[in-house]
Amino acid sequence: MSKNIVEIKQNDSCSKDNLPKTKIIPEINIINHKIFYGKRKTMLISLLIFLISTLFIFCSYLFLSQKSKSSSYLKELKRGLKFIRSDLSKNLKTEGVNENENTIRCLDSNAEYVKNVLLITNYISKKGNWQSKVSPDVLYNILSQMNKINLAVLDPSDDSLDTKGINYLKSFHLVAIDFVDGGYNLSPRCPNFVKALIQYIKEGGALFTTHDQFDDTHSRYITQEALDMLQLLGLSHCNSHGNGGTVAYFDKTAISNSYFLINNVLYGDSIPIAYAHQTYSRYNESCTTCKVIMKFNAAGSNNYEYLVTNRPYKGKTLNIRAGHSTGFTEQEQKIFLSSILWLLYEL
Repeated sequence: MSKNIVEIKQNDSCSKDNLPKTKIIPEINIINHKIFYGKRKTMLISLLIFLISTLFIFCSYLFLSQKSKSSSYLKELKRGLKFIRSDLSKNLKTEGVNENENTIRCLDSNAEYVKNVLLITNYISKKGNWQSKVSPDVLYNILSQMNKINLAVLDPSDDSLDTKGINYLKSFHLVAIDFVDGGYNLSPRCPNFVKALIQYIKEGGALFTTHDQFDDTHSRYITQEALDMLQLLGLSHCNSHGNGGTVAYFDKTAISNSYFLINNVLYGDSIPIAYAHQTYSRYNESCTTCKVIMKFNAAGSNNYEYLVTNRPYKGKTLNIRAGHSTGFTEQEQKIFLSSILWLLYEL
């Protein structure tokens, strides 16, 4: 048997009378002992319940208080954005622009990312240009679907366009001129507006233009305003049409660290496009602030440009040759979106 086990023999047992007095414990003391520790246990449990309840109530108060503060903050933010919308609407009405679903769209969002964009298009009115042509809905839809854009629309056939000055244009982060073959002849019809647009760019504004907006056919009709605008676009006037095609190639030396690099990664070195061509202008090789992002000929010089960006003075400009024909491809429309993002957000 193990040494750790002690065996108790029959003759080793003892009676109650033989036990030492110190080992005799009255029953009443046992009862009091149980009552005492029972009370302590009850008090301890009650205290724990009280502490847990207090902690729960305190946490609930903090949560509700924080939620109330957050709700109050959101209300203040929305109130501020509503004021911005009202102020913008007031400025536009002062300049003769009516606010409706087609002219202004403002969303409650983070104000630092919200951009005001002016789109010049005859898509809504369906009034044709001098060639009776109307812009497609592509650019309008792109801008309308961007959640951080406040969009205002002006019709190029509106006689009041030539009254819009620099103070009006300063309300916008970007001016976009829609796709249409033959352009809108803005330079000869609205010279004061074009002058204001040139000043707007020099002071930090951004301009998106397409196809032949400032070419104004050939040298017999070209104006000084058109020549000045072409210079800001990184182009120079010529008296004949240029190259074109249904494929546009990325210039890899120009797209690094830009939104256009994403398009190159997604689609490869070239994309299919609706047929377009150079018109009465070419890329100005002497432009030191320009980049030819895409070309009509992968191996050609920069004079085969399809898309040109420029950073003249304090502003930004982008010209894309798209607009001679409609039926833009999906990839080409992504290039339009990247162009808008470059103008609005790329530093």
